[in-house]
Amino acid sequence: QSHYENIPVRLLHLLQETATALTVDGHSLSGVDIDRVGTDWEDALQLALRHLEGLGHREIGLISLGAMAQPILSVRRAFERAARERRRDLRLHAPILLKNVVHPSQDVGDALKKALAGLRGPDGTLPFTAAVLVGISDTFGVAQALDKLGIAVPEALSVYILGHRDVAAEHLDRFTVAGSSHRDAAEQLMSTIRNRLGAPAMPPQIVYLPCDETVRGSTAAAPH
Repeated sequence: QSHYENIPVRLLHLLQETATALTVDGHSLSGVDIDRVGTDWEDALQLALRHLEGLGHREIGLISLGAMAQPILSVRRAFERAARERRRDLRLHAPILLKNVVHPSQDVGDALKKALAGLRGPDGTLPFTAAVLVGISDTFGVAQALDKLGIAVPEALSVYILGHRDVAAEHLDRFTVAGSSHRDAAEQLMSTIRNRLGAPAMPPQIVYLPCDETVRGSTAAAPH
């Protein structure tokens, strides 16, 4: 699994020589003849933007782990690309990178609190009415930071998580979420390995897990 740390090419070569089947969890690799199974997080972002726009939000922010991991980086780039292409009445703000947070499960509470506090205007409001969070598994820390800042969800800010739908720690059964399923990932990984064992000479497989949306109470109509 290479989401947040680089895998040396020499190690991959050694594994290929040693193992009968080698499959990477994630799409971080490119240009190598290795099977890969991962999530199209750009698809999850599109679900998020469609949902928030449908609720009337016209000022949307993106809060991201500061890591350069390919899945997170691809979402930030897609968000910035969408910002350039969107119509005039919709503003997608520059991505906010949480400082000194290098892993998705790390405590993000303090980093998020500092980031949002620096954006609040004299009246205490944020420049956006909805925020999409990517690369953050510590949603408990997210909830704590928002509570400490007195930012009511969803009255003052709609919060949308890009994460795994079947991992409770990533949404707390409280936050609207879009993404893939860990169970689907495990099943696809096993299926890819079995296919490789059954047909060693076939071309490398690149499997994209489907993204779905679960709407909860953290998103609501934009405040007027």
